Amino acid sequence: MAQKPRGMHPEDIKAFICKTWGTLAAFSVAKGRAPAAASNAIRQPSYSHPMAQIIAKEMGKQPYDVWPDFYHPDGTPVPCRIGRTSTAASGAAHRQNGVAA
Repeated sequence: MAQKPRGMHPEDIKAFICKTWGTLAAFSVAKGRAPAAASNAIRQPSYSHPMAQIIAKEMGKQPYDVWPDFYHPDGTPVPCRIGRTSTAASGAAHRQNGVAA
């Protein structure tokens, strides 16, 4: 069975940024973002697509190469809510007689 592409390890991404900028916070601030933005984007790439794209560009890669699970090969983000159907019961199902109170 073929393996799904896994992308880069978060620690490798952190190491690259820290070697260049010193800290993740310094990198974030230099890019005009909040100090925790890079850390959040590395931990959870779907948290901030713009910051994840900035990180990938800094590394000289496409976002898909860094996080293949979260981006299409053309660099557009994969929607977080693909194909979800609601499992919640409708309002009428909660009422015994089907009439509003």
